[in-house]
Amino acid sequence: MINPMNYPLLVLVLSFLLLWFSASIGSTFLAKRHRIEEGTREDFNLVVGTTLTMLGLIIGFSFSMAINRYDQRKTLEDSEANAIGTEYAGRPARRRGRGETAHLAARLYGPARAVLFDPR
Repeated sequence: MINPMNYPLLVLVLSFLLLWFSASIGSTFLAKRHRIEEGTREDFNLVVGTTLTMLGLIIGFSFSMAINRYDQRKTLEDSEANAIGTEYAGRPARRRGRGETAHLAARLYGPARAVLFDPR
């Protein structure tokens, strides 16, 4: 079965088309049922503007949080890679028995850690 979350552009286009189609159906039914008076129209426009402003803020903060999480993950991966490299490079300075064990653990950790990531 195909997972649609692996195709974000397709999800974007389908979501846009579905929302556009729903909005056009809703506006058609609203126009057929009753007309909005001029005084009510101004209030309606104010509510629409406020709602769109809130939607813009929600979307903006969502992207900001996603970018911050990506940067944090990237920093943590760099720190982990540096710790592995330091451990691997410091092996000769240790005693013979423990150094070999640390060297073997460092060699095995990289491939074991890479298994956890599922590239798309």
